Formats: sequence, C-alpha cells, structure tokens
Amino acid sequence: MLPTPKPGKDPYAPWDNAFFITVNSNSTDLGMIQGLNNLWKYLTTHASEFFYGRPGSRILSVKQFARVEIGSKHHMVHLHGNLVVRATGIAMLDYNLVNEFFNINLGVYGKFKRCNFQAKLIQNYNQQRLIEEYIEKSVQVTPEEI
Repeated sequence: MLPTPKPGKDPYAPWDNAFFITVNSNSTDLGMIQGLNNLWKYLTTHASEFFYGRPGSRILSVKQFARVEIGSKHHMVHLHGNLVVRATGIAMLDYNLVNEFFNINLGVYGKFKRCNFQAKLIQNYNQQRLIEEYIEKSVQVTPEEI
C-alpha cells in the first residue's frame, strides 16, 4: 500500500526511493557470481517492471551500486546492492516479484535451490552512506582462496 501524500503536496513530485538489497544464493557454485551480476543488471535496467506506484507515475532515473561476494565462513555467493530510483511520486519495490525473479532465473547459472532475498527501504542520507561503506567493506574472496 502506498502512503497518502500530505494535503497540498503534489503526489507526482520527483521522489528518490532508496533500497539496500541482499540476495544470498545459498550456493557455493561460482556460476552464481555471473548469475547474480546478470540478474542485478536486468533488475536495474528494467526497474519499471519491479516497481509500483500511483497510476501515471513513472521512473525518471535509476542509480545502483552492487558487489557480489563469497562468504568467508560458508563460501556462499551473495550480492549486496544499493538501488536508488527517482520517480514521479513514491514508487515501491515489489519485493515478492524481485524474489521470484531471482529464484526463477538463478538456476540457469549453476547448482541452486532457492535464494534468500532481503530488501530494506533506506530512510535517510547518513544510513545511505553507511550502506555504501558496508558494500565496499572488503575485497572479494577469490576462487583460489576457497
């Protein structure tokens, strides 16, 4: 459900909607690296398929940053991403649709059962900076280190 704009506010004013996203493939198959990168690219270049808003709303621009990592303890391949969508009015990410998109398409890239998808709406700039630092936190574990 979309929030109701305050009286006197334009419901179609440009608005930035930012999300911190984690997709854990629950797999150690290194094919998931390419899979997560490719599916993230599709998500960010076809964002209008994964967002909903008021009738007549539209996406103006998409900014993204993501990194695929291999966990140091269990060696699971996962992606941390930051997605900022500027839209006319408030646009919400359809979490269920994105989750199913990754679950349906990741199997093409290797051994895979089901991913764990988590998304969090980012509400302020300071939180945004902390998330960017977290995504950039460390160098990927290389396949040779596994």
